[in-house]
Amino acid sequence: MNDIKLLEDFGLEDVGQWKLSGQPSSIPHLKNLPGIEFQLNENIRKEKYIVYAFVIKEKVVYVGETSNGLESRFSGYKSGAGNEKDTDNKIKKRITKSLLENNTPSIWAGTPVATLRLSNPSQVCEVPASKPVEQILINRLKPELNIQKTGTNITEMPCHPMEPSVT
Repeated sequence: MNDIKLLEDFGLEDVGQWKLSGQPSSIPHLKNLPGIEFQLNENIRKEKYIVYAFVIKEKVVYVGETSNGLESRFSGYKSGAGNEKDTDNKIKKRITKSLLENNTPSIWAGTPVATLRLSNPSQVCEVPASKPVEQILINRLKPELNIQKTGTNITEMPCHPMEPSVT
């Protein structure tokens, strides 16, 4: 299964892209890089509990999750961080490299929801499922920027078709 199909299967949509900007980072170890900025569809900008992916040439290079909204989360990728080993810096460098090679990284996102059946069969509630969906996508896609050098492995969470419930 290709990366885009899997994102679509989990309810993610193409919601924006990264582009070069004229403002380089103020972080000393990133000053040699041109600035980057993101463009997002208005309907997704302020959503919370989002799982997102950065796609370059139809390959997912990073999967993330935020409960604070994309604008807030992406500001770190846009400017970078003081700690050279910070994930924000790895992502900023990879996005910038792609843009300089004329490959525009697209932004895919969705707000997955899980339905919980309570002890009373007629009661159900919906809860955000962004964190487990992030983990499943990382495990299945193994994006280059999510690979950890520590040897930590993410446990596979099985997905099964749901049986229709009788009420």
